[in-house]
Amino acid sequence: MLLTSFTARALVSLAVLTSTLLAAGASARPQYAGSRVVHPDRAGRFAKWDAADDGSRRGMYIATTMQTSGDKTITINTLEYAILRRDDTFARSAIASWTSEEKEPTRWVALDSRVMPNGDCFSVVERTGPLSAGAPAELIVYEGAQARGVVFSGGVSAARILMSANGPIVVAKRGNTLFEIVGGKTKVILRSTDYDWSVAMDDDGRIYVVAYDSGSRSLVLATRTENGPWSESTIDGRESGWQHSLTMHGADVFVLYYYYRNPFNKGVKLAQLADGVVKVNQTYLRQQDHNAGWDPLLAMRDDGSSTATYLSDVQAEVSATDPFPTVEALLEHRDTEVRGTWLDDARTVSVDAGLMPAFQQWLVSVPDPSASDVNKPRHLSHSFSPGIVTRAWLGMRVDSVQFGAAYAQQLLSDQVSAAAGSTAGKAFQVFSGFVGIDRLFGGTDMRVAWTRARYDGTVTDVDGPQPAQSVQDAVELQLITQYRFRYGARYRGYGLREAAYAYYAPPNVKTYAPIGSATVDAKVHRGELFLGYSNLDYLSKYETRYFGPSYDIELGLGGAVSTWNAVSMAGQTVDGTVDFVTSLTARLGLVWYRRFVGMRGAGIMTGLGYQAVAMTNGIGASKPSDRKDETDSEKQSLARESLTVQAPHHQLFHGPYFLLGLSY
Repeated sequence: MLLTSFTARALVSLAVLTSTLLAAGASARPQYAGSRVVHPDRAGRFAKWDAADDGSRRGMYIATTMQTSGDKTITINTLEYAILRRDDTFARSAIASWTSEEKEPTRWVALDSRVMPNGDCFSVVERTGPLSAGAPAELIVYEGAQARGVVFSGGVSAARILMSANGPIVVAKRGNTLFEIVGGKTKVILRSTDYDWSVAMDDDGRIYVVAYDSGSRSLVLATRTENGPWSESTIDGRESGWQHSLTMHGADVFVLYYYYRNPFNKGVKLAQLADGVVKVNQTYLRQQDHNAGWDPLLAMRDDGSSTATYLSDVQAEVSATDPFPTVEALLEHRDTEVRGTWLDDARTVSVDAGLMPAFQQWLVSVPDPSASDVNKPRHLSHSFSPGIVTRAWLGMRVDSVQFGAAYAQQLLSDQVSAAAGSTAGKAFQVFSGFVGIDRLFGGTDMRVAWTRARYDGTVTDVDGPQPAQSVQDAVELQLITQYRFRYGARYRGYGLREAAYAYYAPPNVKTYAPIGSATVDAKVHRGELFLGYSNLDYLSKYETRYFGPSYDIELGLGGAVSTWNAVSMAGQTVDGTVDFVTSLTARLGLVWYRRFVGMRGAGIMTGLGYQAVAMTNGIGASKPSDRKDETDSEKQSLARESLTVQAPHHQLFHGPYFLLGLSY
């Protein structure tokens, strides 16, 4: 529930503020703010901050400075109110500050500022008190450098401020919900919003909220008169407006936004809003050959002249700038509309399939401790022969649900093993599948994937070689943004023969001593969070043709628990360990990709490259460093005995690959 907290002082301050606004004529000109908004001054220059009639720009911001004290660098953050005059002279007032040396500082965030024609500036900032004090985050309205009152108690991710004759109107975002704060009361405006959102208010006090609805993937409009209820409508559907720019001229609101129907119908559209409804919605630019329209920005001056900028080729990072002398000239700029054909529809059913032969090697490294740390190193080594692993997959999408499966089998393992001088390898077998649902979490697509693999080989230690088999299971939850970045969580469980080394420190003894080592059949449970990006994901959605480098990079961090049947070492039971883990995936290559409009979007992708997946489990097996004498600690850890077990291992899958994929 959205709750508002006011103090008596805040109510008095806001009453004084309302009187000030009535005297200044707060709604004497249109006001607007958003994710991609710039404001003109009287000379026609654009900037993020509002400008007064005298040309000065005013607002709140956080200034960050660094100070060096001895061998320590201290970061100082200051909330400041600043005035940038037309002659580029600068005046500023410090309001609050905090440093990196404070354990629990009170922090500030400058969220938004509005400047009235007479130069009065009103800002909304967020203050977060010390966590230990249990103080909630608060939104505070400032007039210049003077606090006028707390308008909301609770944290938000963003906020915009509009100034009406009746007082400040704050539109804030918490999670995926947009809500307004007026006169100490809150009201929900839109739910399930994500990415860009903007607000505007015309001369008559009508308020517009434009946002991307991640549930319907539509650009939506919420509007109300000065004292009326909110009404909601759709500006454009079918994956439109997650990137948009808003500006105003008189009582008209203009929105320049990116739209996407399918790879052959995407680009930029322009909407004109007035009297609370959509007056015009037309295609500004339609691009079939490559992706265009990201990073839109529409800047309009008081005389009606404007400039539209956007990426005309997203992949090549080429931008376009279109100037217009009048509003009429802007509205006359139209591209060909596509109506009533498959090109105008978002595809609800698609199929993709492919093969990826790869020469794959699996290397497992088990580090030994130094000779001075342990009496009997295990000298453990794994041998899995390389082989030609052919992966085949089939996937399908029906509306917002996607699913698929893949199978990989090592081919020619005996011949390849003989050529490599190894007799250890037998086979690789991998089965995987996935299920995905678009728009399940905000503006992201969700995918759940699972993999089961079997690897046969030989393990050798001080007792000689023995056959070994590793069965690996993996499950991951993956979220994919509109920009095609992916992040999520992954679990891997597998069996692996490990070398375990135990070190023991008796009570009140700082130094660890080795007490034994053993080769164990461990079950590893590995969990990690990951972040990655693949330009093939981007290409397959947004582009229709491409020839050039391909890359897929992913980084993972997490922890692992290794368990095995208990082993006794010098009277101590050794049955597992906990380790820090990392992973790095890199796939680099050259790819040719093409979709054909004459075949209703069917496409082909082929390429070759090199792939590697590196995973660490622990760091090393050397003796731990001496314990500290924690006499000030309540735990008195030195007074207790301590057993440390280390069983690190590192893995590397790598080899060249060839890719052939088909899609429809």
